Amino acid sequence: MAVDLTRFQESFFTESAEHVETIESGLLALEQHPKDLDLLNRIFRGAHSIKGNAGMFHFTAIAELTHKMENILDDLRNEKMPVTPHVIDVLLRALDGLKSLLDAAQGGEAADETAIHGLEGELESCQKGATATVHERSSAETVFHGPALQAATWRMVQIEWSPLPELFQRGMDPAQIFKELHELGMVKVLQVRTDGLPALDTLDPERCYLSWTVELETDAPIGQVEEVFAFVRDGSELDIIDRAPKKPEPYKRVGDILVEEGVVTPEQVAESLAKQKPIGEILVEEKKASLQQVDKALQKQQQLKKNEVASIRVDTEKIDKLINLVGELVITQSMITDLSEKFSIDQLPVLQERITQLERNTREIQERVMSIRMMPIGSAFHRFPRLVRDLAGKSGKQIQLVMSGEETELDKTLIEAIGDPLTHLVRNSADHGLELSDDRLAQDKPARGTIRLHAYHDGGNICIAVEDDGRGLNREKIIKKAVEKGIIADGSNMSDEAVYQLIFRPGFSTAESITDVSGRGVGMDVVKRNIEGLGGSVDIQSTMGKGSRITLKLPLTLAIIDGMTVRVGQDNYIIPLIAVTESIRPKPNELQRIVGKGEVVSLRGEWVPVVKLYEAFSLTPDYTDPSQALLVIVEADGRRLAVLVDELTGQQQVVIKSLEQNYRKVEAISGATILGDGQVALILDVPGLAKLARVGHIAAA
Repeated sequence: MAVDLTRFQESFFTESAEHVETIESGLLALEQHPKDLDLLNRIFRGAHSIKGNAGMFHFTAIAELTHKMENILDDLRNEKMPVTPHVIDVLLRALDGLKSLLDAAQGGEAADETAIHGLEGELESCQKGATATVHERSSAETVFHGPALQAATWRMVQIEWSPLPELFQRGMDPAQIFKELHELGMVKVLQVRTDGLPALDTLDPERCYLSWTVELETDAPIGQVEEVFAFVRDGSELDIIDRAPKKPEPYKRVGDILVEEGVVTPEQVAESLAKQKPIGEILVEEKKASLQQVDKALQKQQQLKKNEVASIRVDTEKIDKLINLVGELVITQSMITDLSEKFSIDQLPVLQERITQLERNTREIQERVMSIRMMPIGSAFHRFPRLVRDLAGKSGKQIQLVMSGEETELDKTLIEAIGDPLTHLVRNSADHGLELSDDRLAQDKPARGTIRLHAYHDGGNICIAVEDDGRGLNREKIIKKAVEKGIIADGSNMSDEAVYQLIFRPGFSTAESITDVSGRGVGMDVVKRNIEGLGGSVDIQSTMGKGSRITLKLPLTLAIIDGMTVRVGQDNYIIPLIAVTESIRPKPNELQRIVGKGEVVSLRGEWVPVVKLYEAFSLTPDYTDPSQALLVIVEADGRRLAVLVDELTGQQQVVIKSLEQNYRKVEAISGATILGDGQVALILDVPGLAKLARVGHIAAA
């Protein structure tokens, strides 16, 4: 009876992704510790598992490529070949090809067979000890198009060579030239031209009268072909024509083309991109679709995203503890039920004791359930050793990455969300932060620069620090750029912290040159926006000439937050505690009204805009005068706001419920929760409030 294995394919792809991660981290470690046999065995087992499982599911291409990788790993284990940077490069490129094959198989797409065959040939050449093609590009420059891998392809090179007549007198042999060409590929045509031969009675046997036409099929770089003629080029007539099929010019965005043509600057493009509106908002403004239709489409999009299969591995110990707690909860519930059937007032202390026990059980279950979603942050760090290695090779810098705190646990959703912000920060440290080795030595620094990734707990939050020992932030340069762009008028009185926050403005960059790694001013603003969107904050510390430290502070989970409960009229609202700095009751002389901007309050010499929630949400408050009410000072997007409320009613942990899924998206509201008395309280979106205050119109929701 045939067994249908398709239902197990999802497990295969999940396990294969874990094996690929093990192989990649293992290869990077092996480069530093080439004699570590245990490490080699672990890498070999990962490749062997992928090969065996792929064969079972009839993924032949995956099995064959992994088999060739396995052959090299086996030779390394048996010391038939040494561990060298070139071998590691070849295996990492093959691993990238393996990733593309896995993605293609999972998506039901066809892989680029030519590219994969090229990788297999490179693996075979590496194993045989033959001269493998030396790729001038590092693996960081390998380009993927969907699941297909772009690789070097064989093409025809035509050579027209008329050597110097004194070729033989200089001890040169044309046969040796042709032999070297043959080593680069296959000589398809070797045609000698004799039209320069003189009559026999005038022929000088020590002079060369011949010329040649050669057609060489090769995958070697054109520079390598030219090197063959390095010693005979002078005085010769030499034409080397690369017959490679012309590659279409890569797709470019309009902004990139305009920058190349000098029409606009990268900063102007970034500023314009920051002003772009979502397609749904544009369609509603142009009355091509109603708000309800767009909301319905967004809900459908979210539902489709939810339908994607997501899985998480949970330690069985966590499951066992949760089951035990559920058992205790059932026992407590049974005891309360039994007591309720024969309850009398003299048994009130017993009831209170059992309710307290029920509360304790519920709280412990909540903590255990939340811990199931918690994963070591090391799973978000695993991509960075390869990234730093590639950036080092590309920039010509010596860089080491030091990671700590990988065992620190964080909600799975947050781990998935912080990958891109951390990548931006690491790339910036490598490209802008760290200096070249010669520059570092001139400053009495080690030639090798260091980037540190450190995760740690701070109260009820988790902090992730990206630190480098490079050049640090240049305060004067940042201020000068900000003044040029009209962001500030004068920065002489600004604190260092306020100056450093300017680098998070859209389109802001002090880079003197743009690279394909960074420098366009798009990235740091995305980091701050994404982190604040997760309820976190970004802090910068820097010392000129010594380095910088950027710290991301995040809640442990997005499902539960610490909040401050405030009341406006008869309604309750929750302000995330991470955004709250203080609360005040201002004096009348500390308040001013600015035409077109609304009311502001003086806070230790700084004028802070006042946001009136009763105006924002059409409420009837107890107080409209800020000097009689309370102002909660919150911080978002690097600026402060004073939120006018009637009363602070408490501080508590609240479970976030999505308002968008159950109703629709409301500006300045991030969700809702149910309080202990059963009332619904809306959770304020502080960055959203700041955005509304910035454009100067707090409208009714």
